[in-house]
Amino acid sequence: MAREGIGIIMAFLLTHVCVVETLDFSGTSTDLQFSYTDESAHPIRRRCADLVEYIMVVEVNASETAEISKIRSFVNSVILPFQVDDGVEITTFNISTVCSLNETQYQCKCEGLFVWPNDTCHSYEACDDITDGSCTCINALPIDGQLCQEPLSEFMYEYEAEIDIGFLDLFPVDYLRNLVTNTSLPLTLNNNTHITDIDMTTVCGLNGTEYECKCEEQHFWPNDTCRAYQVCDGTVGGTCGCIQALPLEGPLCQRDINECLFCPSVCGPNSTCTNQLGSYNCSCLDGFTATNSSLPISINNICTDVNECLKTSEFCGPNSHCTNSVGSYICSCLSGFTVTNSSEPVSGSNPCNDINECLNSSLVCGPNANCSNYNGNYSCSCWEGYNTTNMNETINYSNPCIDINECQFSPSLCGPNSTCTNQLGSYNCSCLDGFTATNSSLPISINNICTDVNECLKTSEFCGPNSHCTNSVGSYICSCLSGFTVTNSSEPVSGSNPCNDINECLNSSLVCG
Repeated sequence: MAREGIGIIMAFLLTHVCVVETLDFSGTSTDLQFSYTDESAHPIRRRCADLVEYIMVVEVNASETAEISKIRSFVNSVILPFQVDDGVEITTFNISTVCSLNETQYQCKCEGLFVWPNDTCHSYEACDDITDGSCTCINALPIDGQLCQEPLSEFMYEYEAEIDIGFLDLFPVDYLRNLVTNTSLPLTLNNNTHITDIDMTTVCGLNGTEYECKCEEQHFWPNDTCRAYQVCDGTVGGTCGCIQALPLEGPLCQRDINECLFCPSVCGPNSTCTNQLGSYNCSCLDGFTATNSSLPISINNICTDVNECLKTSEFCGPNSHCTNSVGSYICSCLSGFTVTNSSEPVSGSNPCNDINECLNSSLVCGPNANCSNYNGNYSCSCWEGYNTTNMNETINYSNPCIDINECQFSPSLCGPNSTCTNQLGSYNCSCLDGFTATNSSLPISINNICTDVNECLKTSEFCGPNSHCTNSVGSYICSCLSGFTVTNSSEPVSGSNPCNDINECLNSSLVCG
């Protein structure tokens, strides 16, 4: 009895078969059978960014054998890869062939691992043994400009075989999936043929009344297929994982290629490459940005350094200095400022604040000085009566304020008839004996000078009774009146050595006769 509601399940295998140059399939194992359409063999290549490789042949003519040795020494000393400029580098640099006159004929010898191919060895007569179809010396200068070649290993041709398998049940699909997953590779079919990769790509089956073709993990339908047929899941980067159709032509689900591993430089320097199904994404590292922000990041639109210092206030905050570096920046406080939190770097959220140097005034300005704090700075000034040690330098702990000897600096400071006495930070004026301040309620100064005291206004006090007082500048002279004499003739007349009456009658005979 026929079973109802069962559709045909088809699984597609993509098998990579590598065959050596003989293309001999006669010994292929019958354990795995498949059909294929023979095409001209083609090596598979993938283009990495815009990398172009050139092989340049340079011919050098030297008249002396010694020059050959110099060239050989130079070539061996070159460190590879050799950067010519930003976009060009030399990756391989070798001497392949040296030709010279050997008596009557030329000989061309191969250098290092280079060899003459088999046909050249026979065409121009080999001057050494032909081994494995090659030689290292010929007795001629090849007229066609040939040079020694690098020895070639067996060339491997790579084929992709797509295998369509039909089932009436879903169970064989799971079985096949497990079989593919657990197959050890490479799988040898014969001496010349090996399966290097085997994978399930697509599973198609009837879903209700319509067919669906779903991609296996790490596979996807390309953008044009997603657009041509109805998609049964979302699209990511133009690709999808399921279509509601059996494609009539074109490729099956394609395997995702990790471009980031295949071509690490695909995004250019200073970037991160993130693989995506059927695509990849480039992003700049922190501190870098795309050269042209309107274009996607690529080897042609590389990530360049961001000069964060163009936005100093945003990154470093006020009162700071920003120093740009490749991919980063360094913030430092201006002189006179310090970071808010010393355990964290300077930033907009940890800004630089004014240092109040005057909190330690004695350590900053030294003794006998005033400290005035400003935003990012400070100033020192000496107290009155003090001056800096070295007038040509600013006031600081090493050049402190010292006392000014005003009496020495300005002898006339107190005015005439006075004495100046220096004091720490100041001075004192006093009148000489016999002088007094013009205004006794004000301090003695050049504007309140010492003037003479007229002691004779107080005769009885200074000279005593029976005397006469004669004033002089800064002093006075006492003398006894007529008929009086000083008590002690060896001392001057004064209040303590007064004038006394002379008793002239003691010598009356001499006075009266």
